[in-house]
Amino acid sequence: GRSAFGPDGKLWIGIGDAGLQGDPECRAQDMTRLAGKMIRLDVDAGFPYVVPPDNPVVCVPCVAPEIVHSGLRNPWKWSFDDATGELWIGDVGGAEREEVNFVQAGEFGLNFGWPAQEGSACHPSGGCSPSVPACGDPSFTGPAFEYLHGPSFGTECAVTGGQVYYGAAAPWLTGWYLCADLCTHRFWRIRRTAQGGFEVRDQPVVLDQPLPDGTWQPVSFGTDGYGELIVVNYREGMVHRLRASCSADRVCDGAPNVTGGAAGLRWLGSTSITANDATAYVDGLPSFGPALLFYGPLTDQVTLGNGTLCVGGALVRAWAQVADATGAIRFDLDLGAAPFSSAPGLVEPGSTWTFQAWYRYVGGPLGATYNFSGATRVTFCP
Repeated sequence: GRSAFGPDGKLWIGIGDAGLQGDPECRAQDMTRLAGKMIRLDVDAGFPYVVPPDNPVVCVPCVAPEIVHSGLRNPWKWSFDDATGELWIGDVGGAEREEVNFVQAGEFGLNFGWPAQEGSACHPSGGCSPSVPACGDPSFTGPAFEYLHGPSFGTECAVTGGQVYYGAAAPWLTGWYLCADLCTHRFWRIRRTAQGGFEVRDQPVVLDQPLPDGTWQPVSFGTDGYGELIVVNYREGMVHRLRASCSADRVCDGAPNVTGGAAGLRWLGSTSITANDATAYVDGLPSFGPALLFYGPLTDQVTLGNGTLCVGGALVRAWAQVADATGAIRFDLDLGAAPFSSAPGLVEPGSTWTFQAWYRYVGGPLGATYNFSGATRVTFCP
Protein backbone atom coordinates (compact mmCIF):
# COMPACT_ATOMS: atom_id res chain seq x y z
CA GLY A 1 0.00 0.00 0.00
CA ARG A 2 0.89 3.64 0.22
CA SER A 3 0.42 6.57 2.57
CA ALA A 4 0.57 10.20 1.45
CA PHE A 5 -0.97 13.57 2.17
CA GLY A 6 -3.77 14.52 -0.20
CA PRO A 7 -4.55 17.95 -1.63
CA ASP A 8 -6.90 18.44 1.36
CA GLY A 9 -3.96 18.22 3.77
CA LYS A 10 -5.23 14.93 5.24
CA LEU A 11 -3.25 11.70 5.44
CA TRP A 12 -4.58 9.06 3.03
CA ILE A 13 -3.64 5.39 3.35
CA GLY A 14 -4.43 2.49 1.02
CA ILE A 15 -4.74 -0.86 2.82
CA GLY A 16 -5.02 -4.33 1.27
CA ASP A 17 -7.58 -6.92 2.36
CA ALA A 18 -4.93 -8.62 4.54
CA GLY A 19 -6.65 -11.99 4.16
CA LEU A 20 -6.12 -15.30 2.41
CA GLN A 21 -6.31 -15.64 -1.37
CA GLY A 22 -9.70 -14.43 -2.60
CA ASP A 23 -10.52 -12.68 0.70
CA PRO A 24 -12.68 -15.57 2.03
CA GLU A 25 -13.49 -13.57 5.18
CA CYS A 26 -14.83 -10.73 3.02
CA ARG A 27 -12.71 -8.18 4.88
CA ALA A 28 -12.84 -5.66 2.06
CA GLN A 29 -16.64 -5.42 2.54
CA ASP A 30 -16.54 -5.45 6.36
CA MET A 31 -16.97 -1.82 7.36
CA THR A 32 -15.80 -2.52 10.92
CA ARG A 33 -12.31 -3.30 9.56
CA LEU A 34 -9.80 -1.08 7.80
CA ALA A 35 -8.62 -3.92 5.53
CA GLY A 36 -9.40 -3.50 1.83
CA LYS A 37 -10.07 0.23 2.23
CA MET A 38 -8.83 3.73 1.57
CA ILE A 39 -8.75 5.64 4.85
CA ARG A 40 -8.35 9.36 5.61
CA LEU A 41 -6.92 10.87 8.81
CA ASP A 42 -6.23 14.29 10.27
CA VAL A 43 -2.83 14.06 11.99
CA ASP A 44 -2.67 17.77 12.83
CA ALA A 45 -5.78 17.96 15.03
CA GLY A 46 -4.74 15.42 17.67
CA PHE A 47 -2.46 12.50 18.60
CA PRO A 48 -2.06 10.12 16.93
CA TYR A 49 -4.87 11.33 14.68
CA VAL A 50 -8.44 12.62 14.54
CA VAL A 51 -11.07 11.35 12.12
CA PRO A 52 -12.03 14.23 9.81
CA PRO A 53 -15.69 15.15 10.42
CA ASP A 54 -16.48 15.04 6.70
CA ASN A 55 -15.47 11.39 6.29
CA PRO A 56 -18.49 9.59 4.82
CA VAL A 57 -19.18 7.14 7.68
CA VAL A 58 -18.05 9.17 10.66
CA CYS A 59 -21.54 9.18 12.21
CA VAL A 60 -22.56 5.63 11.28
CA PRO A 61 -22.64 3.24 14.30
CA CYS A 62 -20.49 0.07 14.21
CA VAL A 63 -18.47 1.34 11.26
CA ALA A 64 -14.77 2.33 11.25
CA PRO A 65 -15.01 6.10 10.72
CA GLU A 66 -11.58 6.33 9.09
CA ILE A 67 -12.93 4.66 5.91
CA VAL A 68 -13.54 6.76 2.80
CA HIS A 69 -13.62 4.01 0.10
CA SER A 70 -14.07 0.23 0.31
CA GLY A 71 -14.03 -2.96 -1.76
CA LEU A 72 -10.34 -2.93 -2.66
CA ARG A 73 -8.04 -5.94 -2.83
CA ASN A 74 -4.58 -4.37 -2.84
CA PRO A 75 -4.38 -0.65 -3.66
CA TRP A 76 -0.64 -1.03 -4.19
CA LYS A 77 -0.06 2.42 -5.66
CA TRP A 78 -2.48 5.32 -5.85
CA SER A 79 -2.09 9.03 -6.48
CA PHE A 80 -3.93 12.32 -6.77
CA ASP A 81 -4.01 14.43 -9.91
CA ASP A 82 -2.01 17.50 -8.89
CA ALA A 83 -4.20 19.81 -10.97
CA THR A 84 -7.71 18.46 -10.40
CA GLY A 85 -7.55 16.56 -7.10
CA GLU A 86 -8.97 13.42 -8.77
CA LEU A 87 -7.83 10.12 -7.27
CA TRP A 88 -6.45 7.19 -9.30
CA ILE A 89 -6.05 3.80 -7.59
CA GLY A 90 -4.07 0.89 -9.01
CA ASP A 91 -5.68 -2.18 -7.41
CA VAL A 92 -3.68 -5.42 -7.81
CA GLY A 93 -5.91 -8.33 -8.79
CA GLY A 94 -6.34 -11.81 -7.38
CA ALA A 95 -7.83 -14.47 -9.63
CA GLU A 96 -7.52 -12.96 -13.08
CA ARG A 97 -7.87 -9.17 -13.39
CA GLU A 98 -5.89 -6.02 -12.70
CA GLU A 99 -7.77 -2.75 -12.40
CA VAL A 100 -7.38 1.00 -12.14
CA ASN A 101 -10.12 2.87 -10.28
CA PHE A 102 -11.03 6.53 -10.57
CA VAL A 103 -12.56 8.89 -7.99
CA GLN A 104 -13.69 12.43 -8.73
CA ALA A 105 -12.30 15.21 -6.56
CA GLY A 106 -14.16 15.42 -3.24
CA GLU A 107 -16.11 12.20 -3.83
CA PHE A 108 -16.39 9.80 -0.86
CA GLY A 109 -18.00 6.48 -0.07
CA LEU A 110 -17.30 4.46 -3.23
CA ASN A 111 -17.35 0.65 -3.07
CA PHE A 112 -15.24 -1.02 -5.78
CA GLY A 113 -16.80 -4.44 -5.22
CA TRP A 114 -14.02 -6.77 -4.07
CA PRO A 115 -14.42 -9.68 -3.32
CA ALA A 116 -17.92 -9.93 -4.85
CA GLN A 117 -16.40 -8.54 -8.04
CA GLU A 118 -12.91 -8.42 -9.47
CA GLY A 119 -12.97 -5.49 -11.84
CA SER A 120 -16.14 -5.91 -13.89
CA ALA A 121 -16.21 -9.72 -13.49
CA CYS A 122 -17.96 -11.75 -10.80
CA HIS A 123 -15.76 -13.37 -8.17
CA PRO A 124 -16.62 -16.17 -5.69
CA SER A 125 -17.31 -14.50 -2.36
CA GLY A 126 -18.80 -17.20 -0.17
CA GLY A 127 -17.49 -15.61 3.00
CA CYS A 128 -19.55 -12.46 2.60
CA SER A 129 -22.68 -12.00 4.66
CA PRO A 130 -26.11 -11.73 2.96
CA SER A 131 -26.04 -8.01 3.63
CA VAL A 132 -23.14 -7.54 1.16
CA PRO A 133 -24.40 -6.67 -2.34
CA ALA A 134 -24.07 -9.38 -4.98
CA CYS A 135 -21.99 -9.15 -8.15
CA GLY A 136 -23.38 -6.58 -10.54
CA ASP A 137 -25.08 -4.53 -7.86
CA PRO A 138 -25.38 -0.87 -8.97
CA SER A 139 -23.86 0.27 -5.68
CA PHE A 140 -20.46 -1.02 -6.89
CA THR A 141 -18.21 1.33 -8.87
CA GLY A 142 -16.58 -0.32 -11.87
CA PRO A 143 -12.97 0.24 -12.96
CA ALA A 144 -11.73 2.94 -15.29
CA PHE A 145 -9.44 0.33 -16.85
CA GLU A 146 -8.87 -3.38 -16.38
CA TYR A 147 -6.86 -6.15 -18.01
CA LEU A 148 -6.34 -9.87 -17.59
CA HIS A 149 -3.20 -11.20 -16.00
CA GLY A 150 -1.38 -14.42 -16.85
CA PRO A 151 0.00 -17.32 -14.84
CA SER A 152 3.73 -16.58 -14.99
CA PHE A 153 6.48 -14.00 -15.40
CA GLY A 154 6.51 -12.71 -18.95
CA THR A 155 2.76 -12.22 -19.02
CA GLU A 156 0.86 -9.37 -17.37
CA CYS A 157 0.74 -10.06 -13.63
CA ALA A 158 0.16 -7.00 -11.42
CA VAL A 159 -0.75 -3.39 -12.05
CA THR A 160 1.52 -0.66 -10.69
CA GLY A 161 -0.52 2.49 -10.24
CA GLY A 162 1.15 5.62 -11.55
CA GLN A 163 0.77 9.38 -11.87
CA VAL A 164 -0.92 12.03 -13.97
CA TYR A 165 1.73 13.71 -16.11
CA TYR A 166 2.39 17.47 -15.98
CA GLY A 167 6.01 17.64 -17.11
CA ALA A 168 7.48 19.68 -19.96
CA ALA A 169 9.38 17.00 -21.92
CA ALA A 170 6.26 15.45 -23.49
CA PRO A 171 3.51 18.12 -23.60
CA TRP A 172 1.18 15.80 -25.55
CA LEU A 173 0.95 13.63 -22.40
CA THR A 174 -0.22 16.48 -20.18
CA GLY A 175 -3.23 15.38 -18.11
CA TRP A 176 -2.87 11.68 -18.97
CA TYR A 177 -2.58 9.13 -16.16
CA LEU A 178 0.25 6.62 -16.74
CA CYS A 179 0.44 3.17 -15.16
CA ALA A 180 2.28 -0.07 -15.89
CA ASP A 181 2.35 -3.83 -15.42
CA LEU A 182 5.02 -5.18 -13.08
CA CYS A 183 6.00 -8.27 -15.10
CA THR A 184 5.84 -7.08 -18.71
CA HIS A 185 6.68 -3.39 -18.09
CA ARG A 186 3.88 -2.55 -20.48
CA PHE A 187 2.70 1.03 -19.97
CA TRP A 188 -0.71 2.54 -20.59
CA ARG A 189 -2.06 6.07 -20.50
CA ILE A 190 -5.64 6.86 -19.46
CA ARG A 191 -7.75 10.00 -19.35
CA ARG A 192 -11.36 10.91 -18.69
CA THR A 193 -13.41 11.75 -21.76
CA ALA A 194 -15.93 14.56 -22.10
CA GLN A 195 -18.68 11.92 -22.10
CA GLY A 196 -17.57 10.60 -18.69
CA GLY A 197 -15.90 7.43 -19.99
CA PHE A 198 -12.19 6.65 -20.22
CA GLU A 199 -9.78 6.62 -23.13
CA VAL A 200 -6.99 4.03 -22.80
CA ARG A 201 -3.90 3.73 -25.00
CA ASP A 202 -0.64 1.82 -24.98
CA GLN A 203 2.24 4.15 -24.13
CA PRO A 204 5.76 3.08 -25.15
CA VAL A 205 8.45 4.53 -22.89
CA VAL A 206 12.21 4.47 -22.66
CA LEU A 207 14.43 4.78 -19.60
CA ASP A 208 17.31 7.12 -18.99
CA GLN A 209 19.58 4.10 -19.47
CA PRO A 210 19.03 0.74 -21.20
CA LEU A 211 18.42 -2.40 -19.13
CA PRO A 212 19.01 -6.05 -20.07
CA ASP A 213 15.94 -8.17 -20.80
CA GLY A 214 14.30 -9.60 -17.70
CA THR A 215 15.65 -6.92 -15.36
CA TRP A 216 12.92 -4.29 -15.71
CA GLN A 217 10.01 -4.37 -13.24
CA PRO A 218 8.29 -1.02 -12.55
CA VAL A 219 7.12 -1.23 -8.96
CA SER A 220 6.46 2.41 -8.05
CA PHE A 221 6.07 5.84 -9.67
CA GLY A 222 6.87 9.37 -8.68
CA THR A 223 7.79 12.75 -10.14
CA ASP A 224 10.94 14.83 -9.95
CA GLY A 225 11.14 18.55 -9.27
CA TYR A 226 10.35 19.32 -12.90
CA GLY A 227 7.21 17.17 -13.02
CA GLU A 228 8.87 14.44 -15.09
CA LEU A 229 7.99 10.84 -14.28
CA ILE A 230 10.37 8.63 -12.39
CA VAL A 231 9.92 4.92 -11.71
CA VAL A 232 11.44 2.43 -9.28
CA ASN A 233 12.79 -0.77 -10.85
CA TYR A 234 12.21 -3.64 -8.41
CA ARG A 235 14.76 -5.98 -10.01
CA GLU A 236 17.79 -3.72 -9.57
CA GLY A 237 16.53 -1.43 -6.81
CA MET A 238 17.22 1.70 -8.84
CA VAL A 239 15.21 4.80 -9.72
CA HIS A 240 14.97 5.80 -13.39
CA ARG A 241 13.57 8.75 -15.28
CA LEU A 242 11.00 7.89 -17.97
CA ARG A 243 10.40 9.57 -21.28
CA ALA A 244 7.85 8.93 -23.98
CA SER A 245 9.18 6.98 -26.94
CA CYS A 246 8.43 7.91 -30.56
CA SER A 247 8.97 4.61 -32.27
CA ALA A 248 7.62 1.92 -34.56
CA ASP A 249 7.87 -1.57 -33.05
CA ARG A 250 6.66 -4.93 -34.34
CA VAL A 251 4.28 -6.35 -31.76
CA CYS A 252 2.72 -9.35 -33.50
CA ASP A 253 3.65 -11.86 -36.22
CA GLY A 254 1.35 -13.02 -39.00
CA ALA A 255 0.18 -16.61 -39.47
CA PRO A 256 1.35 -18.73 -42.46
CA ASN A 257 -0.59 -18.52 -45.71
CA VAL A 258 -0.53 -20.05 -49.19
CA THR A 259 2.87 -18.49 -49.94
CA GLY A 260 4.47 -20.76 -47.36
CA GLY A 261 5.32 -17.78 -45.17
CA ALA A 262 3.42 -15.11 -43.27
CA ALA A 263 2.45 -11.58 -44.21
CA GLY A 264 4.31 -8.86 -42.34
CA LEU A 265 3.82 -5.12 -41.85
CA ARG A 266 6.90 -2.90 -41.76
CA TRP A 267 6.99 0.82 -41.05
CA LEU A 268 9.01 2.78 -43.59
CA GLY A 269 9.89 6.42 -43.14
CA SER A 270 9.69 8.33 -39.87
CA THR A 271 7.12 8.64 -37.09
CA SER A 272 7.09 12.45 -37.44
CA ILE A 273 3.73 14.05 -38.21
CA THR A 274 5.44 17.12 -39.66
CA ALA A 275 7.61 15.03 -42.00
CA ASN A 276 4.53 13.05 -43.11
CA ASP A 277 6.68 10.50 -44.95
CA ALA A 278 5.41 7.20 -43.51
CA THR A 279 4.55 4.05 -45.42
CA ALA A 280 3.00 0.86 -44.06
CA TYR A 281 4.67 -1.80 -46.21
CA VAL A 282 2.89 -5.14 -46.25
CA ASP A 283 4.56 -8.14 -47.89
CA GLY A 284 4.15 -11.92 -47.88
CA LEU A 285 0.61 -11.64 -49.27
CA PRO A 286 -0.92 -13.89 -51.94
CA SER A 287 -0.20 -12.34 -55.35
CA PHE A 288 -2.85 -9.94 -56.69
CA GLY A 289 -5.02 -10.42 -53.61
CA PRO A 290 -6.88 -7.58 -51.81
CA ALA A 291 -5.78 -6.29 -48.41
CA LEU A 292 -7.25 -3.69 -46.04
CA LEU A 293 -5.10 -1.54 -43.77
CA PHE A 294 -6.64 -0.73 -40.37
CA TYR A 295 -5.48 0.51 -36.99
CA GLY A 296 -6.56 0.93 -33.37
CA PRO A 297 -5.41 2.43 -30.05
CA LEU A 298 -4.43 -0.82 -28.31
CA THR A 299 -2.45 -4.00 -28.93
CA ASP A 300 -4.16 -7.35 -28.48
CA GLN A 301 -3.91 -10.99 -29.63
CA VAL A 302 -7.18 -12.67 -30.59
CA THR A 303 -7.37 -15.77 -32.78
CA LEU A 304 -9.61 -14.85 -35.69
CA GLY A 305 -10.02 -16.14 -39.24
CA ASN A 306 -6.86 -18.00 -40.23
CA GLY A 307 -4.64 -15.79 -38.10
CA THR A 308 -4.44 -13.37 -35.19
CA LEU A 309 -6.10 -9.99 -34.75
CA CYS A 310 -3.46 -7.90 -32.99
CA VAL A 311 -5.23 -4.54 -32.88
CA GLY A 312 -7.34 -3.71 -29.84
CA GLY A 313 -9.87 -1.02 -29.02
CA ALA A 314 -12.09 0.67 -31.60
CA LEU A 315 -10.82 -0.28 -35.06
CA VAL A 316 -10.34 2.40 -37.73
CA ARG A 317 -10.39 1.44 -41.43
CA ALA A 318 -7.83 3.09 -43.68
CA TRP A 319 -8.29 1.74 -47.24
CA ALA A 320 -7.88 -1.36 -49.38
CA GLN A 321 -5.35 -2.05 -52.13
CA VAL A 322 -4.40 -5.03 -54.28
CA ALA A 323 -1.04 -6.78 -53.87
CA ASP A 324 1.40 -6.83 -56.78
CA ALA A 325 2.89 -9.97 -58.34
CA THR A 326 5.37 -10.28 -55.46
CA GLY A 327 2.60 -10.14 -52.84
CA ALA A 328 3.48 -6.65 -51.58
CA ILE A 329 1.54 -3.42 -51.02
CA ARG A 330 2.80 0.07 -50.13
CA PHE A 331 0.22 1.96 -48.11
CA ASP A 332 1.59 5.53 -48.40
CA LEU A 333 0.03 7.43 -45.51
CA ASP A 334 -1.02 11.08 -45.66
CA LEU A 335 -1.32 11.99 -41.99
CA GLY A 336 -2.99 15.28 -42.90
CA ALA A 337 -5.95 13.53 -44.56
CA ALA A 338 -8.73 11.21 -43.45
CA PRO A 339 -8.86 8.94 -41.55
CA PHE A 340 -5.71 10.18 -39.79
CA SER A 341 -6.74 13.85 -39.54
CA SER A 342 -9.84 13.54 -37.37
CA ALA A 343 -11.50 11.44 -34.67
CA PRO A 344 -11.88 8.56 -34.12
CA GLY A 345 -8.56 7.85 -35.89
CA LEU A 346 -6.78 11.14 -35.17
CA VAL A 347 -2.97 10.91 -35.33
CA GLU A 348 -1.46 13.60 -33.11
CA PRO A 349 1.85 14.09 -31.29
CA GLY A 350 2.24 11.42 -28.64
CA SER A 351 -0.61 9.26 -29.94
CA THR A 352 0.03 5.53 -30.20
CA TRP A 353 -1.69 3.34 -32.78
CA THR A 354 -1.28 -0.29 -33.77
CA PHE A 355 -1.42 -0.98 -37.53
CA GLN A 356 -2.31 -4.28 -39.21
CA ALA A 357 -3.64 -5.55 -42.55
CA TRP A 358 -6.57 -7.89 -43.22
CA TYR A 359 -6.36 -9.89 -46.44
CA ARG A 360 -8.32 -12.46 -48.40
CA TYR A 361 -7.01 -16.00 -47.92
CA VAL A 362 -9.29 -18.83 -49.03
CA GLY A 363 -8.47 -22.38 -47.97
CA GLY A 364 -6.54 -21.60 -44.81
CA PRO A 365 -5.87 -24.21 -42.12
CA LEU A 366 -8.72 -22.98 -39.92
CA GLY A 367 -11.25 -23.00 -42.76
CA ALA A 368 -11.82 -19.24 -42.85
CA THR A 369 -11.59 -17.00 -45.90
CA TYR A 370 -9.24 -14.36 -44.53
CA ASN A 371 -6.03 -13.83 -42.56
CA PHE A 372 -4.03 -11.03 -40.93
CA SER A 373 -0.55 -9.67 -41.40
CA GLY A 374 1.79 -9.00 -38.55
CA ALA A 375 1.24 -5.74 -36.64
CA THR A 376 3.35 -2.70 -35.80
CA ARG A 377 2.74 -0.28 -32.94
CA VAL A 378 3.65 3.33 -33.71
CA THR A 379 4.00 6.31 -31.38
CA PHE A 380 4.01 9.57 -33.32
CA CYS A 381 6.20 12.62 -32.71
CA PRO A 382 5.48 16.26 -33.68
